[in-house]
Amino acid sequence: MEPRPQWNVDALQKYDFLSQEYRNLFRCSSGTVFQSPLWLDRLYRHLADELKAEPLIITVRDARSGHLAAIFPLVVRRRHRFRVVEFADFGISDYCAPVCDPGAMPALLADRTVPKRIRTLLKPNDLIFVQKIRAESLPFFDLLGKVRALQLPFTAHATRLFSPFAAWREAGISPSQRRFLDTKRKWLTKRGTLTVSAVTSGEGFQQVLENIQRFRDHRFRATGAFDILTKEAFARFYREVAHESLPARGYLMKLNGTIIAAAFGLLHGKRLHFILSGFDFLNYRNASLGLLLIEDIIADCIARGEETMDLTIGDQAYKREFGTHDTAMYSIWSGLSLRGKLAAFLLSRSDLLRQLTRRFVRR
Repeated sequence: MEPRPQWNVDALQKYDFLSQEYRNLFRCSSGTVFQSPLWLDRLYRHLADELKAEPLIITVRDARSGHLAAIFPLVVRRRHRFRVVEFADFGISDYCAPVCDPGAMPALLADRTVPKRIRTLLKPNDLIFVQKIRAESLPFFDLLGKVRALQLPFTAHATRLFSPFAAWREAGISPSQRRFLDTKRKWLTKRGTLTVSAVTSGEGFQQVLENIQRFRDHRFRATGAFDILTKEAFARFYREVAHESLPARGYLMKLNGTIIAAAFGLLHGKRLHFILSGFDFLNYRNASLGLLLIEDIIADCIARGEETMDLTIGDQAYKREFGTHDTAMYSIWSGLSLRGKLAAFLLSRSDLLRQLTRRFVRR
């Protein structure tokens, strides 16, 4: 008679991410704000159907107590002829991380049956392909079985904060950049009263998001680029997260009472994640409103006792102007079916093959 498994492993199409059970797990885990209860609830509720993604939520529980030890919020999407298992991020979550009880992880990683049982649940599909993983989250993906990891060609950026703001500014921003910002701020203040205010209420968030959308719409139309906020499902997602998630925070920059820039972020612990922003590019093209707004947000964060301003993924040059440090980002992949294993093999070869395979799989 085989011994009873220590863990129950299940694949679910639905899970209540707003449940107290998940809140307790998330609270003790190293999950990021992009795995927080409301964020995942709204991702699955509003975006999965819109993007034709099938929920595939892997849960691991202690077989005796039923305690939830780990959860992988995944989806399956068709990419050309492949069925690809991806993280539930839909391009708007900057960090992908399984949500695991750190106390259970040593036993989970030591149990070789757990990855095999998870793979069995994933095998009707062709390929596992997850991007935007921080180095500290990589070991948790070993629970998916043997996976390949590759450092991505972009990084994430965050700056450590300390008080007073004047001391942080001197240490974090170069003298030439301080002079540049001072010049831009002086130019604006000569034209009237410049104010920046934090927004933490529902009606205020509506104003923040409407202005971000308005400013971005003009900017993206001018460049011919696509903005996800033009899709109502994404706009609704951000509205609901803002209205219902207490850690959300918005900012409005006004000149003589007129809104000229806006930003939206999410707070996790003492870390503010800079998520969305927009500014009046039409009337203030050369005023560097985005840089001035970030500087003012940092000043507000320091006044609130927060420790990190996270400018998230992407290597835009402006991020380095605020004393940021780089965080390497990784992708993982693994074949499940025969053709998925072939794609995984090509992904592990030369850069050219990796690019061609990614394009083929994600087409």
